[in-house]
Amino acid sequence: MFRQYDAHGTSCGDVIAGVNEDFGGTPLLKPVMTNGRILPGAIGSLDKQAEHAWREILAMPELQRTIAEAPDYPVSISDYLQQLQADTLAKVSVG
Repeated sequence: MFRQYDAHGTSCGDVIAGVNEDFGGTPLLKPVMTNGRILPGAIGSLDKQAEHAWREILAMPELQRTIAEAPDYPVSISDYLQQLQADTLAKVSVG
């Protein structure tokens, strides 16, 4: 999943993508474990996690940060994942 930003640093949409795809922007997911072990530095302190969360909240468009009803925030699924889903459904539907 990649977050896209406009020229002002405000988030303007997310793309859900396959593991080998790159859509620029900022990856929202990162590895934290491998072979059952936590990766060094993968999990920051609670203070660092809270700071990161506030930065991400403040980068959202103002209307998405309100309690009032906000417009939809664009989230798209990559062409690769859509095709993978269609192929998978075709395989399991046969029979």
